[in-house]
Amino acid sequence: MEERLSFALYLMKDDWSGLRDSNIVSLGDSLNIEAFVKVDNHMPMRIVVDSCVALLAPDPNSSPRYELINNYGCLVDGKQEDSSSTFISRRPEPNRLRFEIDAFRFTDYNQPMIYIYCVLKAVPLNQAPDPMNKACSFSKTSNSWSPVEGSANICSCCESGNCDGSQSRRLRPGSRHWKRHQAEERLEEVIQTQLLGPIWIVNLEADIKPDGGQALAVHADPEQVKPWMVVAVGGLW
Repeated sequence: MEERLSFALYLMKDDWSGLRDSNIVSLGDSLNIEAFVKVDNHMPMRIVVDSCVALLAPDPNSSPRYELINNYGCLVDGKQEDSSSTFISRRPEPNRLRFEIDAFRFTDYNQPMIYIYCVLKAVPLNQAPDPMNKACSFSKTSNSWSPVEGSANICSCCESGNCDGSQSRRLRPGSRHWKRHQAEERLEEVIQTQLLGPIWIVNLEADIKPDGGQALAVHADPEQVKPWMVVAVGGLW
């Protein structure tokens, strides 16, 4: 019987205690994001993030676009000089993966809203992390990549940009395949896309005075922050 997996992408509170009650984030603060797959009675699965891009519109094909994660789990935004973006090294559960992205705006665009579009993947828990199933962060201190789990060498391809192993089978996003051989059932990876947003990145000085030039990090007035519910919309490629 086909078991369906439910994917989600959440914007979390600063202490990760629950969903953030506002979609307003100050420029320079962190976007705490959790990728999640609900497994229920399904066999144990581990979630990874193949890729994430930031956009100005909810269309994954729109531009401008900025890559946050690429090459099957390399958090490339963390390599930027002014960024401390990283995966959280300890998972709360295998089916949850958390990462922090320093809030930013697109330059040359007078728009405070961004959307984050990610390709999420669930793999069997007994499948060891490898170059195509990983979560790797860059450390400026050691000038090297390190994984949330697995051996350090699975992240080496983040530098070369070639993490597509020739012997790894890829499934079309959204596809689910089950095979039964001699009464033994094997589950392949499951891929789905998720859209998070809109997220408002506020810079009160620049927003109030559009001609004020390059903005520094500012903090939103709590009275101006209204509760909201993060929208996570699933789509298939």
